[in-house]
Amino acid sequence: MHYLCFKLDQNRFAIPSKSIDRVFPLLALTEMMQSPSYIAGYFHYQGQFIVTIDLTQLINARKSALLMSSRIVVIEFTASNERRYKIAILIEEALETLKITEEKWKNNPLISQQNQIGGKIANINNIAIQQILLDKLFSEDVLALIHEFN
Repeated sequence: MHYLCFKLDQNRFAIPSKSIDRVFPLLALTEMMQSPSYIAGYFHYQGQFIVTIDLTQLINARKSALLMSSRIVVIEFTASNERRYKIAILIEEALETLKITEEKWKNNPLISQQNQIGGKIANINNIAIQQILLDKLFSEDVLALIHEFN
């Protein structure tokens, strides 16, 4: 399967391409007044408004730097509440798309109850890449806000 790989600070992560609807360069986002700091804004795409989550702000409590490699990635996933969501995430440093076979992914012994967003880990060219579990990435509060907006 193919994965979009990106850096978040010094860590590398991967999102399965089957969950990706579209990848955009940076877009002009409309701000959502009085929204939580992890909401970067929203934009209009295929007849609907798409909320954009700043992934760096959500995970590391700092705004994403806006780099030439920054991307807005529209993803679709089914959350643990069984609802289907289409949202966008702002990633700071998109790297590449890689084909990573299932046998390269290994269970990550460092996953704890506090860190449930990360899935298996792969060693690609001596670099650790961790899967992002989209169904675990967003809290119920975040999902409720997104659901209300759509």
